[in-house]
Amino acid sequence: MAVLASRVSPQSNNKCRRNHIFEFTFLKEVYVTSLQIRYLYKDERAKITLIYTTADHGDWVCDQQLTYDLDDLNMVVECKTITAAKTFTVKFDEDIYVCKIHINGGRNIARGGFSSIIVNGVVTESDINDRMVIDQIVKDDCYVKHLPDSKITWVTEFYMPPTVVEVLVYTADQDGQKMSDFTIDIEADEEAEDVNYKSQKFQNVHSVLVRPPRKIRKIEITTTGTLVLCELQVYGECGIGMFGPECDYECYETCLDQDCQFMGICKACPKGRTGQNCMKLVSPPSNSLNESGQDFRPLLQSANGENSGSALNWGRMIGILTLMFFVLALILVLRKSRTTVPAPPIE
Repeated sequence: MAVLASRVSPQSNNKCRRNHIFEFTFLKEVYVTSLQIRYLYKDERAKITLIYTTADHGDWVCDQQLTYDLDDLNMVVECKTITAAKTFTVKFDEDIYVCKIHINGGRNIARGGFSSIIVNGVVTESDINDRMVIDQIVKDDCYVKHLPDSKITWVTEFYMPPTVVEVLVYTADQDGQKMSDFTIDIEADEEAEDVNYKSQKFQNVHSVLVRPPRKIRKIEITTTGTLVLCELQVYGECGIGMFGPECDYECYETCLDQDCQFMGICKACPKGRTGQNCMKLVSPPSNSLNESGQDFRPLLQSANGENSGSALNWGRMIGILTLMFFVLALILVLRKSRTTVPAPPIE
């Protein structure tokens, strides 16, 4: 998803600023996937360095990046190795006028889907090798399907519907072939509303925002004659039971409802288990909540704590009464033995 789309100089009235370092700090660590830079002058370019900063590992410089021009003023920069950053720095080797920097981040969950090609309503390629299209490399080799006067549809389906916030489609003019007048149909799961997009003009990047975010089961890209698809990116959260940057890892079965966070840590544990993956067994609590959820500590305090004095007094009274009864019985026995008349002597 687009985690930041900021003017370079939001504090001033100028739309562009001349500098060589632009730094962005996020509220929490996010995965930065690409950025789009808009220049003031089409002939002004400079070498770009991307620096990722995390709290635990410090600075990390991207050593494998890919750049290409969308047009005369706009450039896309990607790092082939996606990583998280609390602070993201875009550094030029010289001062340059930059008007806007859009930063895309999150996780590209498109790789968790399964893709196929439909021509005139018939599936012609199923479970195709979509790594050419869904590989985080925007402009390398594009998928091209040229069938004049035929309706061609690229379909990506998800078995575990993810929650999607944005779909990005990258196309290009490759080998004289280009795609125009196409539609993007996003089929929502269950009763949520579908999302539909129709290209207005030929451009290389098409962004479809899903507002509000919803679970998505299928994405279809349909055109007539020529399909040129360079990259499909879907940003959002994995479906329940899956995790990872590409939603291709299963959560531990020990997690409650097999639901986990981004790095696979269980969101909650079933009763009797604890730990990050809920692998550790625990004994039932002895001084907190009973099975009904009622706090029974006051009952324990009543038996052993602040209310135990009354129980102790009752015990003392019973002991005293028992002792008194024993003494009284002993006295009666002794009196009876003293008052007994002795038998007369035998002559």
